[in-house]
Amino acid sequence: MSFSISKVGILLSASAMLIMSFASCFKDEKQPISEVKTQLPFSGKYVWKFTIPNMGDQVSEHTFFADSIQYSMVGNAYTNAYTQVLVSYNAEEKRCITQGKGGGKDSVYFLMFFKDVTADAITIYKKECKNKEEAETLAVPDDNTSADHGWNVYNKK
Repeated sequence: MSFSISKVGILLSASAMLIMSFASCFKDEKQPISEVKTQLPFSGKYVWKFTIPNMGDQVSEHTFFADSIQYSMVGNAYTNAYTQVLVSYNAEEKRCITQGKGGGKDSVYFLMFFKDVTADAITIYKKECKNKEEAETLAVPDDNTSADHGWNVYNKK
């Protein structure tokens, strides 16, 4: 039985692929910590409607996905839209750190805290941060804060 060089090459290539495929079935399932993905524990669109005196109505929307938040603000005083890519979520503190993308917010860090999460609404505190360290270390604001527009109730749409 004689084989040509091209047939031997094909057989060797096929054998190598078969061995690699078989070996991958026994690969260690542990992932390095840097690859473990954080996810938000809720999803959907939440809306806060408010009025700015002498300027008119505003509508702020956060649409939550497992790995990002789509944000938009529409109104007479301010209109913008951008994505907030999830960096981390601490379930104990309900601390969410994201990084902006688009809408003039590229690489900007945002800190959000959540409370009173129900099927119909969520209360959100949101701050644009100088850097990631600020977002990681800022204390949970008290219930009566007015800083950064304070806590606001967003209703599920």
